[in-house]
Amino acid sequence: MSQYTKSTNFATKDNLTPGDPLKIVRGTEIDTEYNNIATAIATKTDNASAAITGGTINATTIGATTASTGAFSTLSATGAITSTLATGTAPLVIASTTKVANLNVDSLDGADWASPAALGSTTPAAVSATTLTTSSTVTFNGGTANGVAYLNGSKVVTSGSALTFDGTNLATTGDISLGAGKLLKYSSTSYITPENNVSGAEISTTGVITFLTGSGTPTERARIDSSGNFGIGTTSPSSYSAKLAVVSTAADTRIAVVDDVASGRGGYLRSNFSDAVILGTTSGVRDLVFSPDNTERMRISTTGNVGIGTSSPSAKLDVAGNVQIRSTGVFYLNNSDNTNQYYWQNIGATGANNATLILSRTNAGETLRVDSSGNLLAGTTTASNTPSQGITLMQNTSVGSIGIDHANGTTSGNGYMNFAYNGSAIGSITQDGTTAVQFNTTSDQRLKENITDADSASTLIDALQVRKFDWKAGGSHQRYGFVAQELVTVAPEAVHQPADPEEMMAVDYSKLVPMLVKEIQSLRKRLADAGI
Repeated sequence: MSQYTKSTNFATKDNLTPGDPLKIVRGTEIDTEYNNIATAIATKTDNASAAITGGTINATTIGATTASTGAFSTLSATGAITSTLATGTAPLVIASTTKVANLNVDSLDGADWASPAALGSTTPAAVSATTLTTSSTVTFNGGTANGVAYLNGSKVVTSGSALTFDGTNLATTGDISLGAGKLLKYSSTSYITPENNVSGAEISTTGVITFLTGSGTPTERARIDSSGNFGIGTTSPSSYSAKLAVVSTAADTRIAVVDDVASGRGGYLRSNFSDAVILGTTSGVRDLVFSPDNTERMRISTTGNVGIGTSSPSAKLDVAGNVQIRSTGVFYLNNSDNTNQYYWQNIGATGANNATLILSRTNAGETLRVDSSGNLLAGTTTASNTPSQGITLMQNTSVGSIGIDHANGTTSGNGYMNFAYNGSAIGSITQDGTTAVQFNTTSDQRLKENITDADSASTLIDALQVRKFDWKAGGSHQRYGFVAQELVTVAPEAVHQPADPEEMMAVDYSKLVPMLVKEIQSLRKRLADAGI
């Protein structure tokens, strides 16, 4: 019912002095109190067993189905208590210091409890709640042992085997994602973090980063030391004075670079006990190319040819450009079984214009040399126009000459120079005793046919124009001679006519000797016939 409040305090009137007008009880005051009592009685709920102890119900009629807010010590209901409050407003508030001994409900916050249980029970059934606070252990019947609890995509607390924690070790079978600038730390100076631009990762430590593999107790396979040296198969890469050290006790250790995975073709750097260090390519058609400054400079083909300045070497050494052997280096030319070899060697003294190049043969000594003056010496080591042995091709500022020696005791007829055509001799210069040489033109009968006496040369002799003239070059005067253009009309066999008309014609005076001999014979006969 409504709250009854007195309008007049009748007890205070008793304390007033006699004669005080306020001491009189007026009818209007009685009437007002009567009306207040009537109103309170009229709003009383008709409930034979209603009991309200220590609480108040405001602004409603006792017996109404919907009670307004209030504070209660005891609230009992035989039907549902329904709240019309806005979402987010608590319809029932229990003080944090108050324990609810037994609250049996089928629905709380609009979600059914599968198996209703008393709040305060040690094992509540499944429930949807905003906050769950416990002062003891919470045990999940489902999930994975050591699994880390988390909210899944449906916001349900669950766990699995992908991420586990046993109190000491944290393990995962999936990825660990770190935001830019975030660290996976071991200490303040040892951590793993993505780079700020999220395009890579950074591993930082002031000590050593090691890489281990293997079951049971892993074995160290590689490490990066504090100086940035990377070692594979060694715990001290800095001891090899290299930024990358690959060490193995195996007989064959390789570093491979493969760009054709399907066929396994690529290159490798290899070291083994017997062949030292080997740089090579794997099986397949692959040349070994050296490209400093990203430009090919040398190539070793799959056939073993070495090309310098060419990408298609056609010989064991194919050089497109100059070749230089410094100091007293030797250039060897071996035969197929290496039992004999020629070699070029510079034996000249230091300083400009002192080089001497010699060609020698194993077990035979020097055979040829070019001295510092450019003279070519064969069979002799002394430059001379008249060598005591061998041949000299002399070269100096104004005079060039060829010197050919016959050793003491050499007999006449031995050649100084021989001329041939298509393998057959056509002339020579030979020794004539110890003081002269012979200039020989081939005239063997076995090379001739249709041999008869020559015709008279008188008419040809009379047609020869013997001239005197001065040479333009040098200005020398020749008292007797021929002009090639005139002689060619009389004795063409004695004139050299080059194919190029711009080249100079020449005369071989020896070709005129048979003609002169024929004329002398004819003259002698005529004189004899005349009796002279």
